[in-house]
Amino acid sequence: MSLPTSRLSSLYRDFRPSKELNPDGYLANITTWKSYLIEQFLERENNLVFHCGTDFVRKLNREPYGVPQSIDVVINALVREGYLVTVEDFKSGSMYPNEGSAILRWLKVGWSSRNRFDCRQNEDSINYLKEVDLLIRPMMERKSKDIDLRLKKGVLFHATGVADLIYPENEFFEHAGFSTYMEKDDGNYEIMMTYLSLYQNIIIRQNNIVKIVAESMPLKLRSSSKLLTEDDLRVASLKTSLTNVERQIHKVEDEIAQSSRMLEKSLRNKSPKELQKEYLLAKKLSQKYLTRLLNYRNNLRTIKGEINMASTNEMIVRSLDDSKELLKSINESVGSFDRLHDLMDEIKEQKDKTEEINKLLTVDEAGSHYDEEIEIELQKMIKRQDSGIESEISDENKSDLLDKLSHLEITKNKGQDKNSTTPKKAVSNRNSNARQPERLPIADP
Repeated sequence: MSLPTSRLSSLYRDFRPSKELNPDGYLANITTWKSYLIEQFLERENNLVFHCGTDFVRKLNREPYGVPQSIDVVINALVREGYLVTVEDFKSGSMYPNEGSAILRWLKVGWSSRNRFDCRQNEDSINYLKEVDLLIRPMMERKSKDIDLRLKKGVLFHATGVADLIYPENEFFEHAGFSTYMEKDDGNYEIMMTYLSLYQNIIIRQNNIVKIVAESMPLKLRSSSKLLTEDDLRVASLKTSLTNVERQIHKVEDEIAQSSRMLEKSLRNKSPKELQKEYLLAKKLSQKYLTRLLNYRNNLRTIKGEINMASTNEMIVRSLDDSKELLKSINESVGSFDRLHDLMDEIKEQKDKTEEINKLLTVDEAGSHYDEEIEIELQKMIKRQDSGIESEISDENKSDLLDKLSHLEITKNKGQDKNSTTPKKAVSNRNSNARQPERLPIADP
């Protein structure tokens, strides 16, 4: 982002009087300057500290306007908004005044110091800013999230006991990934360590010992005390010794490699035998010392493992004790066996009463009075139904009989006795595929 060319004259002059004369223009100048400073200075550099002073004013010099005459107003606004934080507020724990206790908010602790802050010291045209360090809060918040994520992946995910949560400060610096953002000797490291302990509650720091107490650590480790105890200091001492031994091991391994190279070189160059013996002796001594150091390291690692195991046992015992108390509390709320027996008897008694009530409620007095009458009427209906079915069957038989009779032909037999009948072939004019009617012989009169 760059400053708008059309407004450079307004931005670089002393616009403080316009607060009363032109409030909109005054606020517009502050907003423009804030956006420019944040993008070009406060967030561009990988730094937690903004140094306010004459050098900063000179960095903003632009010809033909010179240096800005009211940049103090912009810095004061950033402090009031909480984007920039004074060292005093940061160390006192009042960087987030709205998150403090109700009493502190009522007393306006921290908030009042923001309102009182003024980085202008005089009316000089160039050297008017105080030489003061201000902390960049958003930068601290972003870096602390990155460090917290590194701790989760690099430390907490692999931790098996309390010994994996405690570090000498130098070792913690590497494990937490501080080296990615800053040097241990600059002011940024001290600020970030304070922020992680005072505001984020991720670590506890004391006597160059760091203990991780983040809420994000696994459940199996959360039973660990959130205070730095004497046992924690002993664990830190053990890990310091282990770190020192490992450094010595690396150093001796380098010495052995160097002695081996020199010995091989002396053999190739056919150096004096005495010199070759000395190189070989140095190598043997270093190997002997390395063997001892490896033994020390193995012993320390064994002790560290035992400590983790002991802390795990302690956690299990504590969990069992808590489970026992929970079961005891639940059983006490249930009551004694006598009370349970009485309760079951009362339930059975009430159940029997409920069944009696149901029986009484389901008795139909009106229905029993008409039982005989209903039975007689039902039998009559059944008989009528049966006779109706028989009637329907009789009608069907009659219909079939009439249908058959309609296809009969009556024929007359001649030359036979009156009482005798002889069937004759019927001649039909109907289609040959049609049904032929039957003939019945009838005697002549």
